[in-house]
Amino acid sequence: LLGPLWDSTKRTNTMVKKRISSPIEGSAKMEENNQEIQETTAIDESLLRTALFSTVEGGSDGQEQILSCRPLVKLFFQSDTIDESIRLTARQQKDALLGSIRNHKFHKGYARRLFAGMTGILEKIIENEQYVPASAYETDDDEEEDDNKRRISSTSTRSPEDIVPDAESTEGLLFMKACALALSAYIDGLSDRRSNSDPDGKVYEVIDEALAVCELLHGVLFSLQSCGSEGIQVQSVIASLCEKWWHERFVDRDYMVVQLVPFLVVKSLDGAAQKSDVKRIFAMKDALQLFDFEEETISYLRSLFLRTVSSPLYLGMAEGRRLIAHLFHLHESLVIELQQAIRAQLPDAKLTVLEAYGDIYFRAWKESDPDSTIRTSIEENALQDLMYAIIHLASPSMVKSLHTVLDKFHAAKKSPDVEKLLYNMYGPILWRSLRAANPTVKVNAAAVLAETFPLKDPFTGHKELEQYVRKGIGALVSLLTDTDQKVRVAGSEATTKILITFWDVIPVEDIRVLLNCIVTEHSSDASSSAVRAAAVHSITALLEAPQSHAVLRALLPSVGNLIHDKVERVRLAVVNMLLRIKSISGIKYYHVVPVDHLVARLAEEGCQPRNPHGPVPSALTQLMLNSYFPQGQKVSGADQIKRTLAFLSQNPDAASVFYCNIADH
Repeated sequence: LLGPLWDSTKRTNTMVKKRISSPIEGSAKMEENNQEIQETTAIDESLLRTALFSTVEGGSDGQEQILSCRPLVKLFFQSDTIDESIRLTARQQKDALLGSIRNHKFHKGYARRLFAGMTGILEKIIENEQYVPASAYETDDDEEEDDNKRRISSTSTRSPEDIVPDAESTEGLLFMKACALALSAYIDGLSDRRSNSDPDGKVYEVIDEALAVCELLHGVLFSLQSCGSEGIQVQSVIASLCEKWWHERFVDRDYMVVQLVPFLVVKSLDGAAQKSDVKRIFAMKDALQLFDFEEETISYLRSLFLRTVSSPLYLGMAEGRRLIAHLFHLHESLVIELQQAIRAQLPDAKLTVLEAYGDIYFRAWKESDPDSTIRTSIEENALQDLMYAIIHLASPSMVKSLHTVLDKFHAAKKSPDVEKLLYNMYGPILWRSLRAANPTVKVNAAAVLAETFPLKDPFTGHKELEQYVRKGIGALVSLLTDTDQKVRVAGSEATTKILITFWDVIPVEDIRVLLNCIVTEHSSDASSSAVRAAAVHSITALLEAPQSHAVLRALLPSVGNLIHDKVERVRLAVVNMLLRIKSISGIKYYHVVPVDHLVARLAEEGCQPRNPHGPVPSALTQLMLNSYFPQGQKVSGADQIKRTLAFLSQNPDAASVFYCNIADH
C-alpha cells in the first residue's frame, strides 16, 4: 500500500499547488502528547539549555561529535544525564527539557542554535539511511551485497514485526523522535504567545532553522513505515508535528501535507483504524485543495480517496461522510470516479449504507457553489446517472436501493433549489418514460412521479403550476388504465400517495376521475387479483387523509363485496381495511360489510382445505373481538360466557373458528 509513495518521495512536491482555498476557521489545537512536568527538584533553565546545545553543537570530543546523534538521544531518553547532582527519571527529564523549549524565555537565538545543530545531524542520518534497520533491506541473490545495491524491502510483503531493530537504527529513530518532540514543544510555545486579536487566516512566521527540521522530518514520513514497530512510533510523532504545523498556520504549511495527507488516509483505511483516525483526516480537509488532481503523480492518492466510499468506518461517521462529500469538490474528474466507486457498492449495500450515500450526495451538491463547474459535474455525472438508472433499471432491488439514496432529494423538494434540480434532472426523462412501451420503465417512472409530484419549475407562476398538475393527473390516469397489470398496480400506488399529500390542491373533478378508476374499475378487475388487492390497499391508505372520508364513505360498500373474493390476499386486504375503518369515528365497518357476511366468511374460512388459523380468520377474529368476547375492567366473566354461548348457538362453525384464534388476540 505504501510502496508507490515511497518510490516517489522525491517528486511529491509537484503535487502541491501554490495556493490555499481557505484558511481553517477556528483551528483546533492538537492534544498535548507530553504530560506536565513532574518536578522533584528545581532545575535551572540555563542548565537545561546548556545540556541541549552541547548535544547538537559538539563538546570536548570536537568535530566528530557534531555528526553523532547519541548525545541528544541519551539526554531525552535516559535518566540522570543533565547533571550528576539532579536525580530525575527519563520521563521527568524529557518533560523538563520540552518545558524549557516551550518556555517564553527560549527566544529565537536559542531556537536557532538548537535546530541548526539538529539539522546537520538529521541530514546525515537521512542521507545515510541510518534510521533504517539492516533487516529492512533486501538484496538480489545473484548480486553482491553492497551498500549501492541495497534497497528497502516492500512493506506489502513484510509486517513491522518482521523488522528486527539494531543499535544504529534505533539511535537514528530516537534522534528523529527527539527532534520532532522538541520542535513540537517550540511551536506550542509560539502558539501560546499569540495575541487573541490576530486576524483569522493569518500565516505565522517561524525561524528558518525550525522550518528546515520540519521539512526533513516530513520528507521521511512514509519511509518510516519500513522501519519496524520503532519506526511506526516515530512516524506517529512526526505526523502529529506536521498536523500541528498545519493547524497552527505556520509559514510554508502547504509543504507539510504532501506526505501527511496520504499517510492519514492510509491510516484511516487500515483494518485497525479508529474513529479518531477519520477525525484527523477530516480536520485536514482544507489541505486537500492544495493537491493538483491533473498531475499523474496524484494517482495513488486518488485511489486512496476512492477507497473511502466503501469504508464502513467512514460511512458510519458524520465526519467520514462529510469528508467524502468534500472529495466531490476537489476536481471534476474525481466526481466521475467517485460516482463509479459508489455505484459499484449499491447492489449489495445495506440500508444504513444506502442512507449514508444519500447523505453524501445531498451534502456534496448542497455545499457546492451553484455557479461552479463542480456543481455542474455533480449534477450531470452523478445525480443524472442515478436518476436515469432509477427509471430504467430492470432490477427491483436495485431500484429500491436508488430510491433510498435519492430520498434526501425527494424529501427536500419543498426547497426551491432542490425542486429546480429535480425538475431539471427528471424533466427530460420522466414524461417520456411514462409513455414508454416497456412496462418496467413505466412502473419505475410511476414511483418517481409519486415522489416528485408536481414536477415543476419553482420559479414559474400560478398558471404554469396548474399546467404541471394537469400534466401529472393525465399521467396518472394513463397509468391506471394501462393494459399491463403491473403498471395499473403502480399507478394505483402512485395515485394514492399523491392524493394523500395533495388532496386539497387537486381539483375535485380530477379526484373523482382517479377514485373512479381505483374503486370502480380496479376493485372489479377480474383479470388480476393483484390489481384488486392494490385497489383495496389504496383505499385503506386514503383513509389516513381525513379529507377523503366524505367522498369514500359512499364508495366503501362496493369494495366491501370483495370480502368473498376467491383470492386470499384480496380478502385479507378487505379485512385490514375494515380494521382501519373501525378506528375511524363517523364510519362503521358493519355498514361497509354486514355482520352476517363477516360471520359467513369466518365460517367459510374454517372449512377444508382452508386453515382456520390462517391470516384471514385471525384478522376477522380481531375485528369482531369486542362483539363476541368483550374484555376490560367493566366486563364480567358472566357476560363473556353469555356471549360465547349465544355465538355458539347461532353459528357454531363461525364460533369454532373465532375461538380457535382468540388466544392470539
